[in-house]
Amino acid sequence: LASEFPALSESEWRELAEASLKGQSLDRLSSRTYDGIQLAPIYARSTAPVDETSRSAPGSPPLLRGATTLGNTQAGWDVRQLLVEGDLQELNRVALDELERGATSLELCWDRAGRAGLDPDIHGADVGIEGVSISCLGDLDRALDGVQLELCTVALDAGPSFASAASLFLALIERRGCNPAEVRGELGADPLAALLSEGWLSTAPEQALEQAASLAKHCAEHYPRLQALLVSTRPYVDAGASEAQELAFALSTGVCYVKALVGAGLALPAALRQLRFELSVSARQLEDVAKLRAMRSLWTRVIEAFAHADGAEVSPWINLGARMAYSCVTQRDPWVNLLRATMAGFSAAVGGASSITLLPYTAALGPPDEFARRVARNTQLVLLEEAHLARVLDPAGGSFAIEHLTDELASSAWKLFQEVEAAGGLLAFAKSGSLSERLAATRQARDANIARRKDAITGVSEFPNLTERAVEVRELDWAALNQAAIARLERQEIQVTTDQGVRGWLDAAAKGATLGQLASALSTQLTRVTKLPRRRFAQPFEDLRDRSDGALKARGVRPRVFLACIGPIAEHTARASFSKSFFEAGGIEAVASVDSLSADQLLDATACAGVFEQSQASIAVLCSSDARYEEHAASFAKALHAAGCKWVYLAGHPKAQKQDYTQ
Repeated sequence: LASEFPALSESEWRELAEASLKGQSLDRLSSRTYDGIQLAPIYARSTAPVDETSRSAPGSPPLLRGATTLGNTQAGWDVRQLLVEGDLQELNRVALDELERGATSLELCWDRAGRAGLDPDIHGADVGIEGVSISCLGDLDRALDGVQLELCTVALDAGPSFASAASLFLALIERRGCNPAEVRGELGADPLAALLSEGWLSTAPEQALEQAASLAKHCAEHYPRLQALLVSTRPYVDAGASEAQELAFALSTGVCYVKALVGAGLALPAALRQLRFELSVSARQLEDVAKLRAMRSLWTRVIEAFAHADGAEVSPWINLGARMAYSCVTQRDPWVNLLRATMAGFSAAVGGASSITLLPYTAALGPPDEFARRVARNTQLVLLEEAHLARVLDPAGGSFAIEHLTDELASSAWKLFQEVEAAGGLLAFAKSGSLSERLAATRQARDANIARRKDAITGVSEFPNLTERAVEVRELDWAALNQAAIARLERQEIQVTTDQGVRGWLDAAAKGATLGQLASALSTQLTRVTKLPRRRFAQPFEDLRDRSDGALKARGVRPRVFLACIGPIAEHTARASFSKSFFEAGGIEAVASVDSLSADQLLDATACAGVFEQSQASIAVLCSSDARYEEHAASFAKALHAAGCKWVYLAGHPKAQKQDYTQ
């Protein structure tokens, strides 16, 4: 087929592209990522990496094209759904419904009280917030009633209380008599992420690593399909990390965990099998696809280094999942989150993620309802079953843009990773303040671009809708949830034996020890660090919108700006539309003169000033062409000031008259 079309050189492509730009340089379309990597408008074979290993087969080092030989082509990726229901009975119903309707794994999220290692009667204010209260083995059994643990992967998310939650889960496996060779699950032990995201651990970090290693040894010895440790990049991405920073910190965390497991007595191959990585994805398609591919190749380099130091033969392997970033979702115009989720899911699938978790479109507003959960799940199913994204191995492979960006990302991430390791590892890097400084610098640059709308947020900073109808989210009865959790609690005086390792934890859980009792027994000393911030990109604009809503509620009118449209529609529409979006992004309602004047009056400064007086605005923007400004800008500005306008802005940038217009 290709032979039927004439081949064009790179220079010819550039000439055609520049012709479409009416003679302007193609370089004006170039941009840079937050890692300083240049994104070009056109890529050619000359820009692709020349390393032969980059074209290796899937499943072969450096795993760039896939972690396994067949990738997701046979069974598809793991469609994972979050369980954040505050009510235990409702959570069980939702879990079964998700599995029946297409989800293939579940992530069980503990509430704030549970993550803090507290039973509901100790800290009732946090019961049911962002998860469910599971305080004992009976609670967990009821939550997962009907869920076949040999068929469905259950992932745990208990933050700093990972050891206590894992003890309950392992005790449940024993209670049910599950086949150890078949039971699936992920215990979610990620002590470094827990420390940095929460700002504390109830033990010293070294002891938390020992607890995680004990869980890993137990899984390796008894449950070959369980993974104990998680390397999640959520804390860094939510704090504003760039793609290379995310990769570097994931690598450093992985190295820390492997060292802890090997130091605890696990053989290197077994230690590597106990790790699961989870990167964040959003609507940045090119970067996310390249990031996932780069992660596999980078971790292969790490494995090779471990194998060389250990003198062992180790086959490269990685379990790499993807989760939609909370930082990219919005409260305003939340329907756009459906598009963001689609892009995140697409990028994760094309990048070869083994599991994908998408957030409900109401994630920034409150607990999801059935519709929000269904759309999050079905978005993946459409990508999987209708778009057939799993049918092709490494569909991005061979794309000059993706290959180039993958190579650049890997190089940038590896340099930072070496810097972190030279500083003593991620924990030392964080304690020194370097981690926060790096993230703050990236976040500051990103915030500046968002504030200037260089990084546009659709529905928030671009195309805002001040009259949008708020999406209703479920209102939960927190007091009732707390009372129900306390009513289920059956605290007994049970001695949790810690000198027997995991076996002692499981025995206590089986006898009825609560999560709070387990957490207390496993606690040694409180460790505090500076908590990484968790902020959505849209939040500054949404804060302005909230203030605008407050003004509307208090005074019956929002802050307003008057758009003085000069001349025919064709001359003022583009700049009027820009001005409307610019001001309404901050909650300032735009009132246009064109809505009240006839076509003949659009050149009448006096008529325009009369409309301004009725607009309840205190500022105005002149909107027209540069040619019209030369003739009418001065008279319109004078008339508007005479009508009481405090400030008159001009949409555009007429360089020749700029000095005249600012006087």
